[in-house]
Amino acid sequence: MVADDPGDARAAEQAMAGIWSEFGFQGAPVHVLRMLAQASEVGYAAALRDLREGALDEEIRSWRPELVQP
Repeated sequence: MVADDPGDARAAEQAMAGIWSEFGFQGAPVHVLRMLAQASEVGYAAALRDLREGALDEEIRSWRPELVQP
């Protein structure tokens, strides 16, 4: 996983578990479900890292200026 922070890894795992538990692809082979869940966790953890490092600050300012403190 790309998460450097154990909290990010856990957050990614929990978020993706919630998403996949509602998804209707439950009859797929276990190895396929595991691969999809892990790929989703990697993406989620990478997004958390990017947010923490400020990689998306400019985009956030342009999309949601009300979220930026003066």
